[in-house]
Amino acid sequence: MSDARKIGLEIFEAMPKQAPSVFRKDFWTGKVMEWSMRDEAFKLEMFRFVDVFPVLRTPEQVAGHLKEYFCRPEQDFPVWIRFGLESVSAGSLVARAAASQIERNIRGMAADFVAGEDAASALPKLIASRKAGIGFTVDLLGEATVSEEEADTYAARYADLIDTLADAAEAWRPVPALDDAPWGEVPRVNVSIKVSSLYSQLDPIDPDGSLAGVRARLLPLLQRARRRGVFVNLDMEQFALKELTLALFRSLVEDPELGGYPHLGVVLQAYLRSARDDARALCAWAKRGGHHITVRLVKGAYWDYETVHAQQQGWPIPVFQNKWESDASFEACAKILLDHYPNVRPAIASHNVRSIAAALAYAEEKGVPAAALEVQTLFGMADALKVAVQRRGVRVREYVPVGELVPGMAYLVRRLLENTSNEGFLRARFAGAADPETLLRDPAAGGRAATSDPTPESEFVNTPNTDFSVAARRESVAAAIGAVRGRLGGHVPLTIGPATVDTEARLERHNPARRSERIVTTAAATREHADQAIRAGYEAFPSWRDRPARERTAVIRRAGELIEARRDEL
Repeated sequence: MSDARKIGLEIFEAMPKQAPSVFRKDFWTGKVMEWSMRDEAFKLEMFRFVDVFPVLRTPEQVAGHLKEYFCRPEQDFPVWIRFGLESVSAGSLVARAAASQIERNIRGMAADFVAGEDAASALPKLIASRKAGIGFTVDLLGEATVSEEEADTYAARYADLIDTLADAAEAWRPVPALDDAPWGEVPRVNVSIKVSSLYSQLDPIDPDGSLAGVRARLLPLLQRARRRGVFVNLDMEQFALKELTLALFRSLVEDPELGGYPHLGVVLQAYLRSARDDARALCAWAKRGGHHITVRLVKGAYWDYETVHAQQQGWPIPVFQNKWESDASFEACAKILLDHYPNVRPAIASHNVRSIAAALAYAEEKGVPAAALEVQTLFGMADALKVAVQRRGVRVREYVPVGELVPGMAYLVRRLLENTSNEGFLRARFAGAADPETLLRDPAAGGRAATSDPTPESEFVNTPNTDFSVAARRESVAAAIGAVRGRLGGHVPLTIGPATVDTEARLERHNPARRSERIVTTAAATREHADQAIRAGYEAFPSWRDRPARERTAVIRRAGELIEARRDEL
């Protein structure tokens, strides 16, 4: 019996037998899960409705949207709700009552996953978790601000989060399982920050400007956290911001203004194809510099977005397309992190018992003490797993979102999708009743990456836009800009058919982003020049028209190849 399998079976055995509330059918959320897993069409409409719900201001609007989404012949919405919607108008008493009940249920469902609207309102749940021996990291819902005013608001909310929680923590009794580690005291307050919330112009096309913009708001927050003894973790968001986030984290750890503060962490996403390389590079940097950092290892929460966005742009998909590949990557990354203890303090963030068991087994093999590890789960999910892991002497921490309902809906829908996914671990265990032996199989055993046929040579595919999150592409474009800037200020005549034609009159062309910079002067074409160009086109047309289509195609393709070869210069 492998150690991972043995530990996994022990975790399953230690779990309380009751299903999590999100899968219990006597709860509203459990009913939604059951309907969503039974009917994909219902799941789509339900999540669409949940997503739009926060902007519905009146019971009539709620009832109207319910009728639009669910009272269609092809829908099988539960009878007890259809009764209130099908045969009555949206403004009727019955429809209003049904809409009011739905509203209460959705708000209750959101409360299952979101602890409160702000730090103060979340405190009772955080304190209750701590009394149960479970730590927390608090996250403000929402990301990707669109104005500097909004970014200032987020910075102020993070400051309030740090101060409110730190003030409350002063009165908390010690919990050794949470507060003590082999390297010393673990901060009682732990906050997760999304980089994109602190600077509205964050863009990989401008890494230096983006880092400066984020640091202007983040550094004061970290100095505040250091004074109050608060742990700060930088969340990882979409793939385009990965390199920026890692570069920002390294710069903060090395920043003399923070004095080597040891309570800083960052996230790695195992579903990225680059995950192993990212883990190796981060660990090597920490060891080389003598730093002590926490790394939260997650599977990743943006799989659908990353896949669709890359396909839309024509870029390589950055995430694994098979679940077993992400699971295998997770285990491999966990080993890399554990290999670099104590410079790296791993936080294993997963609800997958196999993933957790594999990490715990390797930690035992490497002699890493249980008290040095941390297993992180999501607030409102996997309660039985938390109890089982606690019993092994491993610190457990919940990722606890805090915020208003509107930004909370995107988070809520992600959690619902996660729970109802056909390949999700929790669904397989508690809704699909999969046996532990099946769930504890090595993900790499028997897995085979899907292959895809290359695009046929005859098929036309547009050249993708430049992906500026790739450092090599940024450097290439920057080099081309430098080279072209050295050739500015020349003159371009007209080309009419085979002839080059110039004029005494000249037109000046300026850089629209820097009006003082003249790009070039050109000849000033007259109406006579335009007529000459049209005649030249008519004269050339017959020979082009009569050329075989394959030859014309080859000419156009060759033109495209020449343009692409000089893409950055152009």
